[in-house]
Amino acid sequence: MWIADLFTKTTRIRRSFFAWIISSLVFTALAVLTVLIWRQQILNQNSLLTQRTEATCVQAARRLEVFMESHLRVASIFARRWSTHETRDFSRRRFEEFASVLMKEMPAYYAVGLIPPDRSHGWIVPPDVPLYAVALDPKRAAVLDETRQFNQAVFSEPFDSAQGATTVYAALALMRGSEFLGTLLVDFRTKALIEDCFHERIRMEFQFMVQDSDQVLFSSNPKELPRAFLKAPIKARVQFPVRNRTWQLDMMPRKETAARYGWSASLPLPLLGIVLSVGLSVLVFMLLRHVAWLRMARDRQATLSRKVLLAQEEERARISRELHDELGQQLTALRLEMGWLRTHLSSQSPQGVGAYKNVVTLIEQATEELRHMCRGLRPALLDDLGLEPAVTHLFEEYQRRLDCDIEASVRIGEYDKQISATLALCTYRILQESLNNVSRHAKASKVFIRLTASRSGIIMQVVDNGCGFDINRLGAMRGWGLQGMQERAHLVDGEVEIQSTIGAGTQIIFRAPYSSREKEPLV
Repeated sequence: MWIADLFTKTTRIRRSFFAWIISSLVFTALAVLTVLIWRQQILNQNSLLTQRTEATCVQAARRLEVFMESHLRVASIFARRWSTHETRDFSRRRFEEFASVLMKEMPAYYAVGLIPPDRSHGWIVPPDVPLYAVALDPKRAAVLDETRQFNQAVFSEPFDSAQGATTVYAALALMRGSEFLGTLLVDFRTKALIEDCFHERIRMEFQFMVQDSDQVLFSSNPKELPRAFLKAPIKARVQFPVRNRTWQLDMMPRKETAARYGWSASLPLPLLGIVLSVGLSVLVFMLLRHVAWLRMARDRQATLSRKVLLAQEEERARISRELHDELGQQLTALRLEMGWLRTHLSSQSPQGVGAYKNVVTLIEQATEELRHMCRGLRPALLDDLGLEPAVTHLFEEYQRRLDCDIEASVRIGEYDKQISATLALCTYRILQESLNNVSRHAKASKVFIRLTASRSGIIMQVVDNGCGFDINRLGAMRGWGLQGMQERAHLVDGEVEIQSTIGAGTQIIFRAPYSSREKEPLV
């Protein structure tokens, strides 16, 4: 008993461990899939942020280029108005009035100056800005020559103003026909100009830096840029022309913007995936445990059914032995006593002789009926000679009892040794129950029986031409013993297939392998 309990507990532990392994594999697979999807989502978000950064950088560079041209066009209009004055009023007062109005209307203008043709001391508004000295510096004097030669506005390279800010100036030739009146200088506040160019949304979402060659014109974060651009994973760079100069715009998303596209923004996806993974793995574990419990319940039911059949066969064998040993001996003794009584009868009357013969006949009939009952309870031929002689004798017995023709074919041959006692007994009982059904219900005139053994197992067919029945109502026909046939087939890992049509007879097919999970024989 304790061995059986230990085996049951071991089976439970093994099945629980198997369920745990499968559920763990399911969780691992789903978790890995979740991480892969999350990683792909992060890559997609980074790709979207990169595309947006590049598109914004291109648009901002184009906007800055147009912005510089528009400011330069205003300066060109001023230069043309100054040069084409009808009364040729080129006085300092008029220049300062024009320059003051221009700076008031254009906040990006830091200073406006005029350098005469001989490059002597010119006029500067406001006067405290050293624009004149900067423009006449030998390093930048080429700008004055270029604007006079080509008669177009040009920009200087960046330089640091007295206030420490980076600035650039534009030089425009003042021409009245072919007469050169001097050079107009417009000093731009690059910080105000560029900040005004980039609207609030861009400044809130991105950091940017504008350079001319290696000189930084403007930086949205001077303390961190441009060092931060070297380490930034997502950034964009656009170079664009500003007259004779080439400027460069670098742009990268701010930390807040990157966070909206980073792993933290898509964190609900893996959390949901992990929750679903845990839920599905628990569901799989519970399902496998439920299946294991159902399998254990089925095995227990099969074991209980086998024990019931085992007890039934043992009881039949016991009753058969007791009937044969007790009642059979008593009938035999009674027959001998009747023989002794016949030899010692004093009366030789015909009535006495007739009564004696009737009694002897009844005793012989009772003895024969007893033998038939014992064979039905437990066929001795099955235990002594095997399956083939037992079923052959069963055919002959039912041939005498049934009012129909039985055609039988039994081919077992060399496979007889592979047939276990349990398989032989189950086959015999299924055949016996099939013939009982034929005799009780089928009303058949002909029965065909074939029992064949092969390498894979045995197959038995019982076919009659009786009245048949409705397969759909098979569950209600418990008196036919079909459920018992199914249970016996299950004991040897076999199956019973029933085919029947009303008015067209019935066919019962039994298949079973030689090997079975049941080791204990039905005795």
